Amino acid sequence: MGRQQTGYARAAARILAMVLTLVLTSWGCATAPPSTSTPTEPPRQPSPPVTSPDKEMGKAFLAEALRHYRFVKDPEVTRLVNEVGRRIVDAAGSNPEGYHFLVVREPQLNAFSIPGGYIFFFEGLLGQINSVEELAGVMAHEVAHVQKNHFFKDQKKILAMDLATFAAILLGGPEAAVLAQGASINMRLHFSRANEEESDAAALIYLRQAGYNPEGLLRFFETLASYERFNPPLVPSYFSTHPGVQERLRTVSVLLRGVKPDLPTGPPSQSDQANRQARSLAPVTGIEDWGRTAVILRSSVGGSERSAEDLKGMVSKVVVEQSPEDRRHYLLGLAYLKLDRIAQAIPEYQEASRLAPENAVYHADLAYCYLRARKTDLARLEAERVLDLSAQIPLAYLVLGIVKAEAGELDSAIGNYQQALLLAPDDSKIHWNLAQGYFKKDDKLMGAYHLGHYSRLNLEPDRAMEQFRHAQGLSEKGSELSLSIQKEMDEILREGV
Repeated sequence: MGRQQTGYARAAARILAMVLTLVLTSWGCATAPPSTSTPTEPPRQPSPPVTSPDKEMGKAFLAEALRHYRFVKDPEVTRLVNEVGRRIVDAAGSNPEGYHFLVVREPQLNAFSIPGGYIFFFEGLLGQINSVEELAGVMAHEVAHVQKNHFFKDQKKILAMDLATFAAILLGGPEAAVLAQGASINMRLHFSRANEEESDAAALIYLRQAGYNPEGLLRFFETLASYERFNPPLVPSYFSTHPGVQERLRTVSVLLRGVKPDLPTGPPSQSDQANRQARSLAPVTGIEDWGRTAVILRSSVGGSERSAEDLKGMVSKVVVEQSPEDRRHYLLGLAYLKLDRIAQAIPEYQEASRLAPENAVYHADLAYCYLRARKTDLARLEAERVLDLSAQIPLAYLVLGIVKAEAGELDSAIGNYQQALLLAPDDSKIHWNLAQGYFKKDDKLMGAYHLGHYSRLNLEPDRAMEQFRHAQGLSEKGSELSLSIQKEMDEILREGV
């Protein structure tokens, strides 16, 4: 942790003790903290909006985490996590724009929230979840901790640490155990039983209001309980930082049904899995296809040289016996695609498309595989076939745009990218290709604007600010574009990302 901090990190470190004191001793306070700037410090441009102490603390933690830890940036994973998170926050009566959901690239089964609306999910936890409803369940629980102003119990131990140590221990990276031991602490989310019960009760309300089955929270704890039974040597972080899973099962079941459940003694039954899978797969072309997300998350586990049999076994755990054969080929093709094994992905997608010729998602992924294999004519034909089936698949427009850009058809390519952006405004790949298209047309303003969006979505706020400032300098003052750029910069300064 000896890396030199940037000016922002040093400023964040200076205010951390004050912020933690305000947050931890007067938790409900929403008034703005006193200014921490000094006359010798140059003013930021633009000036950040006034924020509350909990937001300042969350920003400080996030800035440190972004410097030292890896995050999952696959647009499909982040889009789904954010979609579910925003629905939950909206149901809780808060502004979704003030919350941020990040996926840490670490294998632990963990999730936690930081004051100010920053919620961290670990890749290992998401990889074990079986449905969107389970994701919504754990999401609602963490949102409730923020909404109910729950936080750390032992203030003195936190205040004694520097920001880097604080982030390292919570995020559980390779240095975490050493740092925790060196600091003579066992840093955990010590929420009381009352806090946890309050969060569970609030989560069930949020889930109902957001349109999710509230039993998703119960299913989530069943998944953890099953993992705990079959992986006793691997004690996941989530178990060590929360009350026992069996206790949580009882509590949530009581809240749902008013009676204690007969706790499961083994893994979920095949029929139960089928029922959950059916809910999470409908519609397959929608954003909430958890089977697709699960394959994306799990395919990288074990390295890029995993055998075909190993990947087939992984896919078989995602689908159930009742799933059609085309879906098995499709998900296996997806696993190969995410491992960059395009030559193996193509025949799987071809077979899935043959078995289900009307499925636009299969054809869209196949078009992208052809593009990656430099078979541009086939990529174009396949993408056009997708649009004949459905005009709602952004990947098809992206593939067409890339093919046309390589052929020198820049205006048409940019039009396709813009169509893709309307359907997936938070897809970093689309913004990247739009930026390159505009730069090729010598449109530096729009190139910088979309490169700023790309950097922001890629969790690089400093680079995003640099690009947005450049775009702002090229834009007409008071124009709609100028106001949009200003809004992006204000949000970065206010939210930290």
